[in-house]
Amino acid sequence: MIGLFGHYRRDASAPVSLDAMTKGLPDLAVHAPAGRGCAIGRAAHAHEANAGLANGGALSVLTLGEAALPDDGDDLAASVLRLAEADDLEALVEANGMFCAAIYDSAGHRLTLITDRLASF
Repeated sequence: MIGLFGHYRRDASAPVSLDAMTKGLPDLAVHAPAGRGCAIGRAAHAHEANAGLANGGALSVLTLGEAALPDDGDDLAASVLRLAEADDLEALVEANGMFCAAIYDSAGHRLTLITDRLASF
């Protein structure tokens, strides 16, 4: 299995768990920012260098894949986090590559899912 997965509940105070989804996955391949209302995870091959996790304040970002962004200074997760914090996710339209991302805003209880422009990933 490779990809992003999660559990989102309408009630932001409802407990969530990814235990059933992560059973059998290697520990190093799973990152699951969890709490109440939403938990997201990423599963990739152990050698997957282009999978990332970035946290900033109320935002948690999981990414998988490759993308060339104009800033090109950090990994994809850090770049997506920076764009989300600046409310500029529209800039991802310029990204070249195959990728997907999940952004969870715990303050607003909002889950945003993003894929490359061809939805190939």
